[in-house]
Amino acid sequence: MKNATLIAIISLIVIVLIDFIQLILSFFEVYSLPVFRLFGLINLVAFAGLLPFFIQLYKKQK
Repeated sequence: MKNATLIAIISLIVIVLIDFIQLILSFFEVYSLPVFRLFGLINLVAFAGLLPFFIQLYKKQK
């Protein structure tokens, strides 16, 4: 459970950082479609990092 929790915490930090970076870049002309796709891919991987935590939590409840 500790490994799943650590991965979930890191994933949440990455998700918040990606959203913060996207907010900052939206004010400048730097934001483009390839950057948007890259952030989307990183965001998807970060959400996949949350999955083991919830699986372990579900198994622990049973």
